[in-house]
Amino acid sequence: MGAGPCRPADGCLCDKTPTKGGSLVQSYSSGERSGSPCGADRSSVDSPAFVGRHWSGSVLDVVQGSWKRQGDDAIMGQIKGDRIHWDESFHHAPCLLMSLQTGELDMQLGDAHYKASLKDQKLHWSDGEVWVRYA
Repeated sequence: MGAGPCRPADGCLCDKTPTKGGSLVQSYSSGERSGSPCGADRSSVDSPAFVGRHWSGSVLDVVQGSWKRQGDDAIMGQIKGDRIHWDESFHHAPCLLMSLQTGELDMQLGDAHYKASLKDQKLHWSDGEVWVRYA
């Protein structure tokens, strides 16, 4: 996940100037990506596959905090609200995390698309990375 910067022009779900209330920048349909990557209206919150950060009980409530990669202990960043704020070594802007009804997190970073599931208090990413909390 450390490849390339995260930029809205690349179709990334990033917002370099997050607002206090956050913003929905991707619409979902049947669990797949559709619509424009940035600037989509908030009506997509009604999609059955989207849980959203404002709904209590979502996985986003549970994953708040600092994370490092299992194995080499590389600091990945901090999840705050609905965004991953990457460690400065990655040179990425904060990226939006979406909570799906499946209990997974969804993120697009540059041209790559990732999903993560929380198992045994670890984030297991679709690219094989496993993140663990650190203080």
